[in-house]
Amino acid sequence: MDIYKLLRSLPLLKNYGKDIDLWIHDFEEVMDLWDIQNPKRRFVFMKECVDYALKEVLKSIEENCKNKTYPSIQIIKEEIEKYLGITQNDKIWELKELKIKTNESILIFNINYIRKYKNIDEEMRKLITIEDYINSIKPRIYPCLKVLEQECENIEEAIKIAEKASRIEEKLNFKIDFNNYKQNYKNNYINYHNNNINKKNNKLMCFRCYELGHKAFNCKYSFKELSIMEEK
Repeated sequence: MDIYKLLRSLPLLKNYGKDIDLWIHDFEEVMDLWDIQNPKRRFVFMKECVDYALKEVLKSIEENCKNKTYPSIQIIKEEIEKYLGITQNDKIWELKELKIKTNESILIFNINYIRKYKNIDEEMRKLITIEDYINSIKPRIYPCLKVLEQECENIEEAIKIAEKASRIEEKLNFKIDFNNYKQNYKNNYINYHNNNINKKNNKLMCFRCYELGHKAFNCKYSFKELSIMEEK
């Protein structure tokens, strides 16, 4: 085992903000990749992922464990969140603010969404509504419409409907991007407006130069130029 390569591959908690659940998920993936299953060794490497203050928190958790067993992932997560002041409200608002990225598939987005949803206490999950989920995938018009059409009763059902709609979208190759849709609508409106102005202007006559397309106060010719033109 190349210990230096392993240390370089460890996910550092400081890069994850308040998403402790994702950090633990990535940490366990690295441990599985290197086939490190021993709880003691895992705990040692976990200490390498955090700063000095959190090392002390982990050390305290270890000392308080009964029967000299190593703390579970759930206990570690709860204690770190407690130390960092991460509350259920923080998790709820983070999920409400989560938005699908451009070109991100509904399936991949939903994996992250479900993970964050399940990281919220069961009693508090009722604060996450179907409307919140729809708002999270708003740029994807067709899945949003299907979720609304089905009148889903819970988040899990809405997620299944959105994924089904996304598969139909990909199969029929008619993905609608909300941002492009807005831009196209804006461009069409501008073109329509400009065309109407041009049509209207073609009916106008300038009483200075008697040319079509503008009014006298917009005439490009000065009185001096008009005088010269009349002499010619």
